[in-house]
Amino acid sequence: MGIHVPVKQIFINHFSIKESQFNWHLPLDQLDADFKTLSFLVYLEQLINSKFKTKVSIMEKINASVHTPKDIVHLIEKEL
Repeated sequence: MGIHVPVKQIFINHFSIKESQFNWHLPLDQLDADFKTLSFLVYLEQLINSKFKTKVSIMEKINASVHTPKDIVHLIEKEL
């Protein structure tokens, strides 16, 4: 659960996602429609890499209309 809490906080604190709307199993662009723009994935990658002090390639591995926050956690776990 150590990775889940900070990942959830990144989504809630830095994007237009309220805690009551957050869902681990919804695609990113359903949580926040702005994830359809490339800049949001770039920003998410920067936040994740900064928080976990690693290099997680979200841009190359995530499709915002398919992948969920749970998928982001799996990517981080592979890199740590």
